Amino acid sequence: MSFTITPNTFVAAVTPTVSMRCDVADSGSELSQLLLIQVEVQDRGNMVPMVTLTPGTAPKIMESGLEKQLSVDGSISQFLDIGKSYLSVGYSFPGIDVAGNYTCVVSGLSTSGLLVRFSETATLSVGGASNASSLHTPL
Repeated sequence: MSFTITPNTFVAAVTPTVSMRCDVADSGSELSQLLLIQVEVQDRGNMVPMVTLTPGTAPKIMESGLEKQLSVDGSISQFLDIGKSYLSVGYSFPGIDVAGNYTCVVSGLSTSGLLVRFSETATLSVGGASNASSLHTPL
């Protein structure tokens, strides 16, 4: 599996979009059935579900109040196409409060019938506005 945040450093209220993508990819070969793809956010030291995707449903935003700020997309494929499954989350003009640690979790049944869980963590950081002045040309 892979989990990427692009860009991983942003300027609050200036960067138009921060995208997170969780791809099942190579983990799919170890699974006979995919049950869940989830993006979690760290809150007071605990990882809390933010967006969840289960088979046959659309991605669901779990954190109330984020609906207007997030765009979500995803798909769970089964059988030979499990590796094509993904969950994508986008923040529009994120504020400093979205900086932190995020984890992608993939759960399913292994080819031997056991419940398995894969996870990968990435960090989203706030950067300075040092380049913002270069966006404006003097009159």
